[in-house]
Amino acid sequence: MDENVRLDLEKYLAITDKEFEKIREFVVGDSGEIARLQMCRLAVAPRMSKSGADSYKERIMLGPCPPVFLNEVPGTGKTLRAKIMADLTGGRFSRIQCNPDLRASKVLGGARIINDEWYIDYGPIWANVVLVDEINRADEDTQSAFLEAMGEGTVTYAIPGEKDEDRRKNTKQLPDPFQLYATQNPLEQKGVKPLPEAQLDRFGMAPKMPDYSSDDLKEIVARNKKFDKMTVEPVSTIENLQFRRKFIYEEAVVSDDMRTYITNLTRATHNPSKSHSFDERKRALKSEKEFRPNWEYIWKETKFAEKYGLEELISNGSSPRGPLFLENISKAASFLAHKKENRSELRVLPKDVQKIAVDVLAHRIWLTPTAKLLAHDFGGEYIMRRLIMEHIVENVEW
Repeated sequence: MDENVRLDLEKYLAITDKEFEKIREFVVGDSGEIARLQMCRLAVAPRMSKSGADSYKERIMLGPCPPVFLNEVPGTGKTLRAKIMADLTGGRFSRIQCNPDLRASKVLGGARIINDEWYIDYGPIWANVVLVDEINRADEDTQSAFLEAMGEGTVTYAIPGEKDEDRRKNTKQLPDPFQLYATQNPLEQKGVKPLPEAQLDRFGMAPKMPDYSSDDLKEIVARNKKFDKMTVEPVSTIENLQFRRKFIYEEAVVSDDMRTYITNLTRATHNPSKSHSFDERKRALKSEKEFRPNWEYIWKETKFAEKYGLEELISNGSSPRGPLFLENISKAASFLAHKKENRSELRVLPKDVQKIAVDVLAHRIWLTPTAKLLAHDFGGEYIMRRLIMEHIVENVEW
């Protein structure tokens, strides 16, 4: 490792460790779950560019932080976590409470005329960290208003009377870095509009919130008296966070073998009976020596539904966003593990990918009607997807 790179790595790790300790002052529970949120804050969300690009780096461009989807019951600290992520760097935090009456213009803002001049009123989406609370309570039009911000980090405003070529000038860049957290209450079924799978696919990660133990709950109650007096003092700056994200994206090494492993995990989320016939799989294994997916596990019975195979549970799998998010967040995972595991270089290892694969790919799995019926016995579709993805990670060979 180059000496300058090593010094930058040590400096950035020291700052990240301080952020972690500050989070622990406020958040009770699993440190691994906190680390996953840090990974998303440090990673880069890929944006699909024009086809036919020559190199891998040309196929993706730097984007906002990966959006995070928190599907959990109320009172588990989702808002607290999102706000702390903004406060750590002195960034601006914004909270949007969704309801059936919320309109896209109230989220994004819009154009209005003052003294015969058009001005843009910026909505609450203009912040470094935005929490969209109970996103499934908003209507489809409002839900879709977040898509451009999540994927591109921009918002486009239309001013009446302008020509099409002029409207492109009204695409505004959101604060950098920008990250969106969206929450959903899985228990409420009245007055909600569940997000479609295609929209869920745009989230970089959907981590599972920790199950609080008796000691954790006792600690939460004990800390409650201190919360009014405690404030999150910034331990770094927005500029420093930008430097760290750029450093991780450019310096973390992902080998071709590791990229093949990421591809295999993604392909395993697709229904094999639809994507390949048995003969096609045999030919692929013989002809493509560099690409050897372990197809045998597909036909094994799953540990949580013995009489069903994965081909009866998976309707469709991850889009190309899945492996792009998985690689970029894996870089941040290798960064966080570098000091803890005393690694000699900043390189993505299989355990870095395995650590986050369920959180990154599970919500991209489309369930069959059979799987949706079985999901009622396993805590809902969200848990069912995670069980399927855990089985895939255990059986796809590195």
